[in-house]
Amino acid sequence: MVIDAQLHDHAKAILQEAPLNSDDKADLWDAFYSARDSKDLTQQLTNVEAPEELKASLIAAKKLSEPEPTPTEKLTAAINHLAKVDKNVLDIAEAHPRVLQTLVAAMVKE
Repeated sequence: MVIDAQLHDHAKAILQEAPLNSDDKADLWDAFYSARDSKDLTQQLTNVEAPEELKASLIAAKKLSEPEPTPTEKLTAAINHLAKVDKNVLDIAEAHPRVLQTLVAAMVKE
């Protein structure tokens, strides 16, 4: 039987072999499952004393449970990113629509 990667308890598998006491493992497991996404987990683990390799493994595992962004979400993110760009730079980009189109297409692919 194949279990979907999003349903597997990645934190348990990673923490089982970690050189930490049970309380620290429990705290890390709680952080893993209370985090909304990998970015939130990264912030939560910033001040936690644990091997960086272990933190990186937990963050990578959290990414496995995140759904792929839809094309609309990618486009919205690209537009929000463009909104942060300096007005002078945007004026130049708008004067060259092909360049702007290429930049937006590249940002949507990411």
